[in-house]
Amino acid sequence: DVRHELPIGFELTPASDSEHGPCKDLLKQHLDSPLGSRIGTFVEDRGLDNDELRAEAYRAGVLPVIQPRQLWRDENPHPEQLKVPTRPLNKQTVDTILVTEHGDLHCRCPETGTIRSMTYQGCERKRGTAKWVCPADAGGVTCEGRAQYFRQGGVKAEAKTRTVRVKIDPDHLRSRPAP
Repeated sequence: DVRHELPIGFELTPASDSEHGPCKDLLKQHLDSPLGSRIGTFVEDRGLDNDELRAEAYRAGVLPVIQPRQLWRDENPHPEQLKVPTRPLNKQTVDTILVTEHGDLHCRCPETGTIRSMTYQGCERKRGTAKWVCPADAGGVTCEGRAQYFRQGGVKAEAKTRTVRVKIDPDHLRSRPAP
């Protein structure tokens, strides 16, 4: 119970046993109980970071809040600006949008090379996407390469902001949790 910070269920297992099986059983037990319709979030520690557990909670309409493990071992291409490794959001196109292992988006100004965090606007459940917007518009930051940034993203010059929607894959929810 997050409101009162009380556990609604637990199971003790030996430290040498995996927690995944008992945790999955405990989640299913609570979802099938009369309490199941009121469960809004499923909070676990980093040790239970796996796609199967996240997908089961997501499909039941429950927000899985599980801190992801660090799996990307790549060199960080931007250590002077970011403390975490990034990769291009779309490897097939030349664009300035970068994604971290946890699904956070950043944009790199094509003019100055400055990297800024994009603003997360939440989950669009009907579209099955997570929505992000340009930090220059959401945060009031001046971006010298805005015109080029918009062109690269296929955004009309008269648009107010650049919106990026990232498809949510229920089988791979490690990145951004979807409510």
